[in-house]
Amino acid sequence: MQASCISVRHAHLTSGHQLTKNTRCRVCAVNSSAFVRSQTSPQLRKRIASKLGRTSWRPKLEAVPAARPLTSLLITNSSQIVKDDKSGVEYQLVQTVGGSEMRCLGSGVRSKSIFGPFAVQVYAVALYVEADLCAKELGVRERGGLEFNSDSTFCDAILDGVFDKTIHIQLVRSISGEQFTDALNEMLEPRMKFTGNLGIFSEFLSVFEGMSLDAGTEVLLTWKAAGEGELQVAVRPTDSAQSAAEMSSTPLKTFQSPFLSRALFEVYLGGEPVSEDAKASFAKGAELLLDSERTNREEIKRKRNKNE
Repeated sequence: MQASCISVRHAHLTSGHQLTKNTRCRVCAVNSSAFVRSQTSPQLRKRIASKLGRTSWRPKLEAVPAARPLTSLLITNSSQIVKDDKSGVEYQLVQTVGGSEMRCLGSGVRSKSIFGPFAVQVYAVALYVEADLCAKELGVRERGGLEFNSDSTFCDAILDGVFDKTIHIQLVRSISGEQFTDALNEMLEPRMKFTGNLGIFSEFLSVFEGMSLDAGTEVLLTWKAAGEGELQVAVRPTDSAQSAAEMSSTPLKTFQSPFLSRALFEVYLGGEPVSEDAKASFAKGAELLLDSERTNREEIKRKRNKNE
């Protein structure tokens, strides 16, 4: 049985997500049996009707064609796009990076002050995570007593999480490789010096030396959970036809350093992020994942009580 995933909390009223009985939607991670059961809930129907501005609403469960390949779904379904409002850059909601299927938690823009209150946009940035693993880990932390009551608590959990994550940058103005790394050097050098890892940090900065990062160039920084905190760096020029999966399958450079990986991600998720808007967006995406994990836990509990 297949059905369109409808969840008020996750704004999926018209998302066209697909799921199969006893599995999870690959995008929102909501358990399908919980979704099917929810269609008989009068309370949920009232909420959806209110959301749609109607007096009533009834589900329309129809068979849908077999799920298309992920890449096709992302290209043809506009609801699978995350758009950064300030820069206009669009990101695929789900994409394969470094061999792992990841979900975009949100996006923002990195701006740089040029004179007084005036600033220019430099690049858009999005955060991708392994959604299923991230949701489970957020749930474990919540059950362990952690209160998710701020953007920082969500982002700290992402930083500490044992799952793959990717910072996806897209330039909105042309800069040199040195300009790109100058800002990172200012923020990261003190941290890397403190941990005694300046050598590998210098090696990381050298990757971008002599590069011309034209507007539209994409940079993927992937922190792999397995091994020694591997950091993969991939760059896609504006004239490249490579997909993100192809791009990340052959990274430009790989570093084995948990210190470098964490320090780099703290630039976007830490206490002093380069973009407050981006951090807030990432936290909101993580909150939605936690919401879906709660739904799954409730479904498991209901089934257990029913069988007792």
